[in-house]
Amino acid sequence: MMLGLVYYYMNRYDDALIALREAKRLADESGAANFYDYNEQTEEWIKSRTDYYFTNKEYMRCFWCSNPCIAYYSPSYPGEGITFVKQKYYDLYGDTDRRKLRFLNEDGNMRPLDADVQLGLTSPTLYIALAECEARSGDESSAKSLLEEFRKYRMPASDAAVPADIDTKDKLIRFCVEERIREELGTGLFFFEMRRLWNDPLFQNLKADYGHEVAGTSEKYEFTEENLVMMIPTKVMSWNPDWKNN
Repeated sequence: MMLGLVYYYMNRYDDALIALREAKRLADESGAANFYDYNEQTEEWIKSRTDYYFTNKEYMRCFWCSNPCIAYYSPSYPGEGITFVKQKYYDLYGDTDRRKLRFLNEDGNMRPLDADVQLGLTSPTLYIALAECEARSGDESSAKSLLEEFRKYRMPASDAAVPADIDTKDKLIRFCVEERIREELGTGLFFFEMRRLWNDPLFQNLKADYGHEVAGTSEKYEFTEENLVMMIPTKVMSWNPDWKNN
């Protein structure tokens, strides 16, 4: 799966398709892919996900030792109470999509985001990334099947089908990306989507939201292509003194 995602983030979708198909085949054979069924969970569980990092069964399991494919764990903890989901992204959830409960408090109003960070390879990532690669290859039927197989764990099965108005290849690719946003909102992973899709003609409209507005002022920090790199960690630089940091 890791190889497939490397190709995926390099926009080498044909290569990613081969690797991700093989990852799903192995996951199906070994039972490595598992999902929480949000339809069977209480609202309190969905909102808190207190077991998310230490016993999260959605992390892909190693085929040899059955341990999660994750380098380390990081618990979810409350932030300073100042960061909220943008309304336009919250509106991507359907009325019965139970993932939207993660961003609501007890009285049904939007609550600040917790400092959640996804650190491993997950079953939802496999299904959604593979679906997008299938869509890009022209196999729209396989893409929809994967999406619907996954979405039935997040909403009633009667609402899990890809909407009828997603009737072209380009619309389906966009729907796959929106599904990733719905699934990974608040985890910090969209930065990698920004890098991957920066030059993709289907997603140029997303750039209007890249940046940060300072609350209570007219000041805004714009995001540019130069911001797509990340600093190499100090420890890694200490091992490679001849490298030039970003």
